[in-house]
Amino acid sequence: MQRQYNLVVNKKKVYRLCKELDILEPQRRVRLKHPRRIAMNREITGSNQLWEIDVKYGYIAGENRFFYLMCIIRCL
Repeated sequence: MQRQYNLVVNKKKVYRLCKELDILEPQRRVRLKHPRRIAMNREITGSNQLWEIDVKYGYIAGENRFFYLMCIIRCL
């Protein structure tokens, strides 16, 4: 509209007009790629049934490098 008619229209006004004319597209919904499986309220009856992994990373300023630390915990 600015190029053709030399009009400056705010984006809020454009949104309001599109909403009144019912020409808005529905917004997309964000879907989780990997559902979280939390180990709370689980009944563990034997060994090697539950393992937990924690990955952390940090930065070494003197060497200008990153490092990764992975901890594996076997429960019960």
